[in-house]
Amino acid sequence: MRGPAALAARPGRRLAAARRGPVLAAHLPGCPACQAELAELRTLFADLDALPAEVPPLALRDNFLAALAAEKATLAAAAPALGLTAQRGASPWLRPPSPPWRKPAP
Repeated sequence: MRGPAALAARPGRRLAAARRGPVLAAHLPGCPACQAELAELRTLFADLDALPAEVPPLALRDNFLAALAAEKATLAAAAPALGLTAQRGASPWLRPPSPPWRKPAP
């Protein structure tokens, strides 16, 4: 492990996201390894940004929608046997318990 990952992974030194930026900014000028890694990442992201956007084939969408419809049909067929309803959380055993300070709705 090298660079920023090594800084963040030191035992007892897990940095909150808000503090990571300034710490790494202070570290970067004195660390040739991190400078090289940053240069590589900047080049990589510039190369990725230069690529044309991929457009998935329409058949992929059609296949996905067909698979989704089949899964919904399978679940709908199994729902009555399992005591499930179409309404999310309608069955009491599916709902999380209410906190003790919350009164049940009338």
